[in-house]
Amino acid sequence: MLRPEVQELRWRDPPLGEVATPKAKLRLTLSVGSGLARRPGDRPGVVWGLGDRGPNIKVAMAIKLYGLDHLSPLKNVTGAKVLPLPDAIARVQAFVMDFVPGRPFSTDNYRSLAVDNVCREPGFQRLGIQPSSMRAVVPGYLGPDTTSARYRRFRSSAGR
Repeated sequence: MLRPEVQELRWRDPPLGEVATPKAKLRLTLSVGSGLARRPGDRPGVVWGLGDRGPNIKVAMAIKLYGLDHLSPLKNVTGAKVLPLPDAIARVQAFVMDFVPGRPFSTDNYRSLAVDNVCREPGFQRLGIQPSSMRAVVPGYLGPDTTSARYRRFRSSAGR
C-alpha cells in the first residue's frame, strides 16, 4: 500500500500591482487556481495540490482594512468577496472582450465605468413620477399575475 507523502511547494505569487483604497494600498498578486493535478511520468500515488490564494477578500475585512465602507450592505452576505482588478488588467480585459462574440464587455464599457452614472438630483420628483419598487413592478413583466398564479404562490409559501 502506498503511503502519502506531503511536501510544501515553495511558491511566491508574482506581484501585479496595487490598488489605492481609502485606508491602505491593496497589493495584488498573480495566483494559481485551486486544484489537484498529476504530471506525465509521476509515480503512482503522486498528486500535486494547488491552492487558490487570492486576491479575494471577505467584505467585512475589506471594510475594516481598506475603508471600503460603501460595501457595508454586503457585509453579512454569505460568501461575498471583493475581487480587485488593477486598472491596466481591466483595460486589457475590455480590449480582449471587444472580440468575443456578443461583446459581454468592451472598451466602451470600460471607459463608461470611469464616469459616475448616479443621479444626484431628485429627478423623479422633478418629473412628477412616483417611483415603484422592482418587487411591485417586475412580476407584471415576467408573466400574467392571474388569480390561479397567486393561489399557487400562497400554497407554496404555506408549504402545500
